Amino acid sequence: MYAAGLVRYRIPLLLALVCILTPAAHGDPLEAKAEAHIQALVAAGKFKSAADYIVDRKALFARPRFVRQYTHILTTDYAYTINFSMFALKDLHKGQSIEAVRGKPGKYSLVGGPLDELLYKRFKRDPDSPDLNYALGEYLSRGAACGCRKPGPLKDLSADDGPYFLKAYRHGVSDAWSLFRIALDYHKQGNTEKAIAFYRKSLAEEPDNADANYNLAFLYYQKGDLNRAKRHVARSLKAYRDAGPKADAYALQGLVRMGLKDSNGAEHSLRQALKAQRWNRQAFSALLGLYRRTGQHEKYVSRAEGYIALDYGNTYTFNAYVSFLRQNGQTRDDRKVERDLLGLKPKGAQQTGALYYNLGRMADMRDDRAAALKRYRRALAALKTLKKPPQGAIPAIGGRIGQLQHPADEPGR
Repeated sequence: MYAAGLVRYRIPLLLALVCILTPAAHGDPLEAKAEAHIQALVAAGKFKSAADYIVDRKALFARPRFVRQYTHILTTDYAYTINFSMFALKDLHKGQSIEAVRGKPGKYSLVGGPLDELLYKRFKRDPDSPDLNYALGEYLSRGAACGCRKPGPLKDLSADDGPYFLKAYRHGVSDAWSLFRIALDYHKQGNTEKAIAFYRKSLAEEPDNADANYNLAFLYYQKGDLNRAKRHVARSLKAYRDAGPKADAYALQGLVRMGLKDSNGAEHSLRQALKAQRWNRQAFSALLGLYRRTGQHEKYVSRAEGYIALDYGNTYTFNAYVSFLRQNGQTRDDRKVERDLLGLKPKGAQQTGALYYNLGRMADMRDDRAAALKRYRRALAALKTLKKPPQGAIPAIGGRIGQLQHPADEPGR
């Protein structure tokens, strides 16, 4: 089977504006009243007022559960941030959304001090607190998800949010976001069963989460549980809006349908993937495989040539085609593609170099040394005329030419 799309590490901020908290301690009227007030402010979009309410009350701010809520407000409802350390918040007007004002010009107010310093000090003081573990996990994961925080540890603390969230979960503190991140941690470790279990827990809290559904479909596909994969990838497609994720989801749906022997449905999904993102590599390779398996020769040739033609001067698309050939071998259809490409008249040295380098690779793969040498030399001559040739291209092609000229010097000979 062909490789499906990438695992989704980012999930949209689809959580409700009301911060999810565990119930206040039984019989503690201070916490119950404070939480109700804070959640009412957040629900009304009064994010600055909610954060200020916590910071201005030392008795509240000393409690880990309110540090957790404060962290949630800052990292999900900020108007802008400085290095994901300082956060500016705003009380929204009725009908405004935080997405509409985030990063836009306006009057915002910084709240508190550096959040990373606060969390570090509190966590070092009380490393077993489930609330502080959650807060630290959220700070790290939200910063990673938006790309706002420089990757790496927080001083001497691990940069991996999964273990913090897992510790909080084991003490009853979790939500859809943290459960997703725990699942993702297990997923990256290759622990499929635990990853599936936590993706399911996350979806129980937030059924329409696109990335949780996509990743769960991916794992079910790998396990061969195609009917479950089919259901979850369909749910991800309903939620995705951006072209890249949508294309990956269509590509995965195509692979699932291929596994279910639904060739027409698979072709439709894979074509939709390439419609959403013309250069999607997974969809291209899978579609070539489908056309080859079903003997649709004209479609195979047209798709291969059309994909390469997206940019003759960029090796990305041709590399995808060559990688497919390396895994699956060459047929008469590929020789037709090769002849058609040889008949092209490239525009400029960049196109000539890229095109003939990859045509050389096609000949090289089937041990046609004479054709490979001729094409590599043409590519090399073209690239040498460029002021800024692709880094490493000239020595790499020159080295391969030398090996083909002197076969006894090739590795393994």
